[in-house]
Amino acid sequence: MQQMRLRGRTTFYGKASPLIVLDNFPYEGDIMNINPNDIEVSRSLKDAAAASIWGSMAGNGVIVLTTKKGATNGTTKVDANINLQMTEKPDLFYRPDASSRSFIEMEEFLFDKGFYDWQLNAPERTLSSIVQLRDQLKRNIIDQDTYDSQKVVFSAQDVRKDYLKYIYRKGFNQQYNVNFSGGNRLMDFVASGGYNKSLNSLKSSSNDRYNVRAAINARPTDRLQLNLSTVMSRSSARNLGSESSIAYGALYSGDGRSNYPYISLVDDGGNFRDLETVTFKGSFIDTLFNGQLLPAKYNLGNELQSSENVNTTTDILLNLGGQFKINEYLQLMLNYQYQESTNKVTNWQGLQSYFTQNYINLFSQYSPAAGLKHIIPIGDIYTMQDGRVHANNLRVNAQLDRPFGKGDLFRISGILGAELKDLQNRIDGSRLYGYDRKTLNYQPVDFLSTFPLLGGLAGSGVIPNGIMLEEYRQRFLSVFSNASLTYKNRYVLSASARQDASNLFGVSTNDKWQPLWSSGLSWDISQEPFYKISFLPYLKLRMTYGYNGKAVNDYSAYPTMEYGGTNSITGLPFGYMVNPPNPTYRAERVGILNFGIDFASRNQRISGGIDLYHKEGKDIVARANVDPTVGFDNQVLNVASFVSRGLEASIRSVNIKTRGFQWSTDWIINFNRNFTKKYNYRATSVSSYMDNGIVPNPIVGNDLYAIYAYRFAGLDPETGAPQGYLNGEVSKDYSKLTSVSIEDVRFMGSAIPLYNGFLRNTVQIADFKLSFTLQYKFKFFFRRTGMSALAFANYWISNEDYDRRWQKPGDERTTDVPAFIYPLNLAMENFYKASDALVERGDAVKLKDINLEYNLKGKIPGVRQASLFLNADNIGLMLWKKTKYRIDSDYGTAIPLPAIYTLGLNISL
Repeated sequence: MQQMRLRGRTTFYGKASPLIVLDNFPYEGDIMNINPNDIEVSRSLKDAAAASIWGSMAGNGVIVLTTKKGATNGTTKVDANINLQMTEKPDLFYRPDASSRSFIEMEEFLFDKGFYDWQLNAPERTLSSIVQLRDQLKRNIIDQDTYDSQKVVFSAQDVRKDYLKYIYRKGFNQQYNVNFSGGNRLMDFVASGGYNKSLNSLKSSSNDRYNVRAAINARPTDRLQLNLSTVMSRSSARNLGSESSIAYGALYSGDGRSNYPYISLVDDGGNFRDLETVTFKGSFIDTLFNGQLLPAKYNLGNELQSSENVNTTTDILLNLGGQFKINEYLQLMLNYQYQESTNKVTNWQGLQSYFTQNYINLFSQYSPAAGLKHIIPIGDIYTMQDGRVHANNLRVNAQLDRPFGKGDLFRISGILGAELKDLQNRIDGSRLYGYDRKTLNYQPVDFLSTFPLLGGLAGSGVIPNGIMLEEYRQRFLSVFSNASLTYKNRYVLSASARQDASNLFGVSTNDKWQPLWSSGLSWDISQEPFYKISFLPYLKLRMTYGYNGKAVNDYSAYPTMEYGGTNSITGLPFGYMVNPPNPTYRAERVGILNFGIDFASRNQRISGGIDLYHKEGKDIVARANVDPTVGFDNQVLNVASFVSRGLEASIRSVNIKTRGFQWSTDWIINFNRNFTKKYNYRATSVSSYMDNGIVPNPIVGNDLYAIYAYRFAGLDPETGAPQGYLNGEVSKDYSKLTSVSIEDVRFMGSAIPLYNGFLRNTVQIADFKLSFTLQYKFKFFFRRTGMSALAFANYWISNEDYDRRWQKPGDERTTDVPAFIYPLNLAMENFYKASDALVERGDAVKLKDINLEYNLKGKIPGVRQASLFLNADNIGLMLWKKTKYRIDSDYGTAIPLPAIYTLGLNISL
């Protein structure tokens, strides 16, 4: 899943998401904490002129959110809405995992080849039930009939059914919101409150959020207006934490292995059973150190009762402002905002949790003479992390809007101002051992010494102290101006400039006057006397060009060092250089050229806008090779350049409109291509580029998010082994096939859809309104996961492609899945999983949502306006897809978002 972007990506290390502006100031918190019911207007600023006022923060575009204001007509309004949502259980059967029958078949094959022999002789190694039974059959402990009957039982079991029955539920979400507003000529006010509570699909997970907002605007004189507003939100998320995650796919056994599909989470009575397939065999722990260790049994029921992770975020916003009209054309504005955001994460792992018992066991020391000593004391483990953000923003500006010339043919509008910003961020954390929730006591431990783990059988280690301490401060000083000149309400010429200085930038950068700027021109052709196109009464052309900026806050001009804790050998603190000094460090620049056209036909039957744009990120912060004699072979510098170009179109048509019936269509069309123009760093191994394209993969001239693949030459007709091309010849020399240069592999294309959009149809009959949205994505690729004998043998990761594998000569004509080959061949596996045999087109069209609304206006006494609606979202009904596999390219092998059904009521009094 990709994060929100406007017009592609033009940064490498920096955040690619747009700047969020809430009521004229950048919002430093989580956008999920903003109550959507408080928002009156939402706008996206994409071109250089529209976003110019935000300077070095606007390189990724700007989303401007304006909250609701009070009325000035003396009336008081009350708006309320209630939404009830039900979320389906996740589709665990979506993932292309092999069936239990196929899984067992692979285990039997490897057992007969002797793969498990060493594991059977390792007392600590966890083994699957089939491998243990197969070993008992081999040693004549059980007979063939017993083995076969148990195999039938296991083949019919599927752990996903247990997860859906005992671990997952249908989620339920409640949303309540009320808004009061009113006022008169001298004062207006608005107050709102909201509450959300969610029981998520995973039984251990829930969320709740409170929002409160109040705002008042006072006009003591005709020239003076004073504004005061405050917003408070508090959200809390509860789960078991990553240490005790019970989600499907999160239960791993020893050595990072997944788990086998025929395992059962419960006994015959429906009670959670102890699972000894986690890390160490139960019989090994039960007998080690004379049987004195904690049992360390993984039981999902215990995990639900003995683990809790709570993530609480509180946001407070305070806005003060004033506007003073000097005359009817000129006014001065002063605005101040204070934001405080706190985040507290507590992770409690009780003594009965597997995580705590296993940790205590790992560091326990034993000798026959002294017996067992617990280095980590018996008790709970409690981890805390606190984060706090303070932001102060001050802006002062003058605003001019004045007509002039004969007959007021000209109008000049402009703004001139300065802005100060001070942002402080601090994070600290710690961990307590031997913790008691009731008394809040804990016991000290030795964080400096290195201890043998399980008597040295698991190596050695230092007890993690959980200490975290990070603090940074950002200061910005900016001056900006923006002006436009309008002639005859047809021609508009605009220009803007902004200069930013920051403590993050180098001295040589702050000393230079190199402002970000923009210019623009628009022409309302339909206002011209010669314009006579009657069926198109509105037509306007737009053009803008300029530079926005993007400050990458993760780096600065100063040498940055990160402390790494205590060295396990010396016992002394150690640290390492994150980034050397860079006096030329500066904000990234994004040049944007935009051509646009707005149009509307008679009676607005067809209306919309089309934009063509070209964005070029310059001075992009990226890693570059440097002279190694300075002590580093690479450094993060302003050296790269990325280009994003595309087309955006938003078209609305009213297809049929009669007194009781209307059918309209909204069509969003987007084309965007991101590619690398300049990049001075190249990975030493071509395998570094063989990923899924979910992170930037820069090669000059190619898409920024790209899929590369080795050239697949089919399967060997004699052995079923995969083949590739080496110097134009078919080859199975896998070490050479995976050591070619990047120029010799196949560039498949973009991993991000080049074309995407939505088509929404709305039909209104009397008081009923029905709408549905189709989503489409075209011209992109994704790498699917195929069968891997190595991944299965070592990590229990299976794939349904096993049933399509090559088994006999001739199969190579109908399948590209290799034979399940033993001995295992790492080089062969690396070639096949990165070959173009597993790369597919992701093009697809699917039904995204359906909405049915009933207008209750005039049907409820005392209610000014009301509506009832039913919505189905994340439907994901695939109408067409390019690939033949049952894969949704939006998710790959990740479990798709389940469908959400909402029943809502909106009321205005």
